[in-house]
Amino acid sequence: MYRYFYIKLTLSSLPATLIVVFLTLSAAPGSAATIGGVYYLSSPNQSSIPDWVLNNPYVDGIAYRATWSELEPRDSGFRFSELDNVLAQARSSGKRVSLIVQAGHTTPAWVYEHGAAAYNFIWDQNYGAALCSDAKIPIPWDPIFQANWASFLATLGRRYDNNSTLAFIYLTGINGSGAEMSLPANNGKNPIYDANGTVLCTSYNDTSRWRAIGYTRLRVEVAWIQIANYYAASFPRKRWIAPLVPGLFPPLDDWGNLLPGATKRSVDKQLHKDVLSIGVTSYSAHFGARNAGLTNKYIMDDIVDVSAYVPTGQQTPSPLGEKLPRAINLAIENNAVFLELYPDDIANPSLAAIIRYAHAMLYWKD
Repeated sequence: MYRYFYIKLTLSSLPATLIVVFLTLSAAPGSAATIGGVYYLSSPNQSSIPDWVLNNPYVDGIAYRATWSELEPRDSGFRFSELDNVLAQARSSGKRVSLIVQAGHTTPAWVYEHGAAAYNFIWDQNYGAALCSDAKIPIPWDPIFQANWASFLATLGRRYDNNSTLAFIYLTGINGSGAEMSLPANNGKNPIYDANGTVLCTSYNDTSRWRAIGYTRLRVEVAWIQIANYYAASFPRKRWIAPLVPGLFPPLDDWGNLLPGATKRSVDKQLHKDVLSIGVTSYSAHFGARNAGLTNKYIMDDIVDVSAYVPTGQQTPSPLGEKLPRAINLAIENNAVFLELYPDDIANPSLAAIIRYAHAMLYWKD
């Protein structure tokens, strides 16, 4: 299923200096802490955690969601007070914290002012910006974006890599409209609907626009390796979890050619598999993976496939209510180490028994 990156990589596609960095940093030893358990999924940039979560003995940690623009609103002007508060609350309650910092559309404006190249797209999600509004993200391989993301991660690592309450950090940076690893992949023929089912607009043709600026699958993967090496330098004591979903990249191959049979709804279903292969073969002491689509009927097979080699986790896409018990069992049966659950499910008295069971099965895992 997975292609070894060493085989597909050629000297013409990767600068010699990056080959050296890849070969030296990828083998760094790890000292990752226990990460298993049930995690409460916070709201983005949440300032504090409610007592009913902190006092719940079957909630093992806080999955804290943050955005780059909130943590570094000005160049080298950091705002860590809310994150520090959550870490202090968790520590006093005997809980862990995981941290995911989203780049993508939450990249601070000053990064573009410094000259980072932007990719503009039409917003098509029912959260965040207004539907059909113009949004932008940094181009993943842009050197100015890469330099500023590396600098941010270095500061984050100096501040938190030694913090024992921080169980793990997510490996992000290549983001579109969400925290998962993705890029805009509409085709220009996809209608965007409002809540009433009315067509508001259609998307840009992201596939052709990416091709016009030199997109190739290999170029994105090399950008991801650069970012993984920033994590190696900044977080040598932590586990880095890649937040992955199937597809969500434009249907273009290693060299930027349109994939055979590509249609208006096609996506590249190989890139995330390559990332898993790279992570498992080159960063296994630190690497892990998580999908955010767990339901009572679905679990991401590609993440299950690597669960024998690296820690894996699952997040539900929304509160599942009465469907949660089967979803939790599905995750545990398929070797999940941690679960991220929405507040409504954790607060639901009828689900207390299954959450208690999940805690008993997972809290000691790493």
